Amino acid sequence: MSDPVSTALGVLGVPGLLSVCLDCFNIVHDALNIGKDYTILEGRFSALRIRLFAWTTACGFLSRSGPDPRLSNATWRDHVQKLMNCICLLFMDAAKIIKK
Repeated sequence: MSDPVSTALGVLGVPGLLSVCLDCFNIVHDALNIGKDYTILEGRFSALRIRLFAWTTACGFLSRSGPDPRLSNATWRDHVQKLMNCICLLFMDAAKIIKK
């Protein structure tokens, strides 16, 4: 039996997961605000956000013609979805820890 969160995230598909991942980066960026550690984390998150945005653009998710047709390959699509599921799950776990 699969985890309900993983199942819900899997239903979103790549565009939905991409949106959730970008939202998570934005939430963390907005939530953090503590001195030197914040500055270091902000730099790291900023770099990762830029890389994710560049990848999104390169794959065509932001174009009118849609994503690169190579992403319709089941193996690639599964890999991308698993990676974005991991990002989402990490942010969800972090949110739980922060609340404690």
